[in-house]
Amino acid sequence: MNALTKIIENLSKNPNVKRFLSDFDRLSQDLKKMQTDLNQKLNSEKEQAVKKAKAEYSRILSKVRVAEKDLNKEVQTAISKIKKSANQVEKNLNNYKKKATQQQAKATKILKSKATTKKMAAKAKTRSTKKMAKKA
Repeated sequence: MNALTKIIENLSKNPNVKRFLSDFDRLSQDLKKMQTDLNQKLNSEKEQAVKKAKAEYSRILSKVRVAEKDLNKEVQTAISKIKKSANQVEKNLNNYKKKATQQQAKATKILKSKATTKKMAAKAKTRSTKKMAKKA
């Protein structure tokens, strides 16, 4: 081990080795600084991209909310129109039912009166034929 320590001591005294080590330290520090700068730049760009994405998301979300409100209004107006239409159809159906019932009642009366008239006429005819038969 003595030989190894002697070699290290001799190398550390060498001016070329000292210069190499100082250059190596300087390069190492420069690389660390570059890495820090690059990380800051990337973080800054990332933050800007995130801010931009959040702004875009907020803008889209507000448009969606407005569209949702408009859609709800349209749906409500359509529902009210359908309800009004359904009420009108119901009223019309009731009117048609009343008219149909009235027509049915009239038709029934007419048919009954015709039937009784035919029966009376038939009875009168049979009476008159009986009278004629008795006279003869």
